[in-house]
Amino acid sequence: MTWHAERTTEYARAGAADIRTLYVRPADWGEGVGTVLLDEALERLPALVDAVVLETFRANEQGRSFYESRSFEVRETSEYEVGESSYPTVVFEREL
Repeated sequence: MTWHAERTTEYARAGAADIRTLYVRPADWGEGVGTVLLDEALERLPALVDAVVLETFRANEQGRSFYESRSFEVRETSEYEVGESSYPTVVFEREL
């Protein structure tokens, strides 16, 4: 998780941290690993952070469901560009 203004992504507003990656092996889905990782990261945030944002692919139904069940709300949709290809994304935010 990143919260320094010079290192956060363009969709992270002032005062927000952003989650760059949070991966759990599919074999471990449903075992609570992702929840432990997320909770630990949230606990370690400095007091100056008042929200957490992240971006995931719209096609990532498991990821979207995971974040929605942990009080993240859709803030906007976007596109992730890789070369000539474009992938639809969803930006989530959770206020702390």
